[in-house]
Amino acid sequence: MKAFKLFGIFMLIIIALVAITMLIIPHFYKDKIAVIAKTEINKHLNAEVDFGEIDLSLFRNFPNFSLGLHDLTIINHPSDTLMVSKGIYITVGLFSVLKDETINIKSITIEKPELFLKVFENGTENWDVIKETDADGVDNNAESDGYKLLLNKVTVNNASIHYEDKVSNILFYMKELNSSLKGKLSDERANLNLIVNSEDVTILYDEIAYLQQADLRFNAAIDANLKDKIYHLKNNVLYLNGLQINFEGSVAEVDNDLNFMLVYNTPDNSFKQLLSLIPVVYKEGYEDMVT
Repeated sequence: MKAFKLFGIFMLIIIALVAITMLIIPHFYKDKIAVIAKTEINKHLNAEVDFGEIDLSLFRNFPNFSLGLHDLTIINHPSDTLMVSKGIYITVGLFSVLKDETINIKSITIEKPELFLKVFENGTENWDVIKETDADGVDNNAESDGYKLLLNKVTVNNASIHYEDKVSNILFYMKELNSSLKGKLSDERANLNLIVNSEDVTILYDEIAYLQQADLRFNAAIDANLKDKIYHLKNNVLYLNGLQINFEGSVAEVDNDLNFMLVYNTPDNSFKQLLSLIPVVYKEGYEDMVT
């Protein structure tokens, strides 16, 4: 009995030491990890990525590793804000990092991101910030580390998107955007389920509001051949101000052009729902119409 009791005490001490180590190590090294992360990210971008406090935890989702980046900003050179976010939180399978070259990302959660996307008069895009690679796909300014990523789930909460195209004179705003992307994503293949909801979508073309504070919902199942750039759409449903559109088919990129093969239908839609999509400028004089 004494031996059993001593063994139990010994095991409790070992467990306590391991727990204390797991608690202390992330806190002790998080500042160094933050510096390394910023350096490595900026090495691959023609933009400046910065963030505030960094959180590291081995306990929150054990045996997964949790990483949180607070107050994230991405600024395109010289001073064009591309993105701001309250925080990005990543959960990674710890054993996948230790055992092999495939990093299993369990989840990514992005809180309150704001995207500011622009196409300038000369046709350049402010989101084109990834540094060019050579013919072998290797970054000209950095060495490849040989790791592959397996991504399971991405959640976006309360996002907003501001898009301005000065070439086509298009303005696009999407607010209160919530999105969930689930599935398996590797470097060549992806099977994904996408849900997008927004209660405030506005599109202006030549200063005419074709959609104004429209309600949008989109549910999609996507089988993506990333290597050949072929995307199969299955049982996709789009709701726009109550108008329901079902469609399926495929989208492929061929010689920098998009090839669409889609079949769609609009079941059980009323004239009132269709009328809700007519641009505001064309409703003048029909404000009292009853449907």
